[in-house]
Amino acid sequence: MRASRPIHHDSLSDGVYQGLFDDIVNGRLRPGQRITEQEISDARGISRAPVREAIAKLAVDGLLRLVPRSGCYVCTLSERDIQQIFDIRVRLETLALDYAFDAFDRVQLAKLRAKIVACQGRAERRLLRDEEPLDTLFHATILNAAASPLLQDLLGKLLARVRVFQAIGSRDLGKARDALENHVAILDAILSGDRRTARQLLQEHIEVARKNAVGMAEFFSGNAGSGVS
Repeated sequence: MRASRPIHHDSLSDGVYQGLFDDIVNGRLRPGQRITEQEISDARGISRAPVREAIAKLAVDGLLRLVPRSGCYVCTLSERDIQQIFDIRVRLETLALDYAFDAFDRVQLAKLRAKIVACQGRAERRLLRDEEPLDTLFHATILNAAASPLLQDLLGKLLARVRVFQAIGSRDLGKARDALENHVAILDAILSGDRRTARQLLQEHIEVARKNAVGMAEFFSGNAGSGVS
């Protein structure tokens, strides 16, 4: 009975979504691997309906691929795919910054900056744990301030794919520290009203992310060995 109520149904679907996302990021579900609703529902002890909803969301986000009369597969990405993702991302996200620049809540930005600076001073394990959600919040803050539903839809779907690269890269302490430092520099430029510098720093930040993602191309192509380094 409980599973038939929408409020619980949505919660289950969100939980399955996050669980499958984590499985993709951690290499438990490999690029190109076939999955089924029944296997997931059996493993989680839930009905197939919330599993179906989660799979549909992941397909929209570009993390799963639905093939008619064949099944559902974890998406593979070639190096060319990754390059195109970042080509589009750098254009859309700098556009979002342009839209948002005069509309930012400076108090909110200052609070976000303080959170990032606090994270920089944390011990390794906690820094690695906290950097990824701060990264997501940083980019979401720019996108939300742009106040463009169309841009939010387009870039939001793209960033769902980028989150996989970010989640894997955030296990590297050096890369995590560099990302935090970049975020602070971009926020400082915005808070000082320097649009040109903020835009340039954001572009450079995304290009670093591109380089890191291209370094993972073999894993996302489905040709790498087991595990994620």
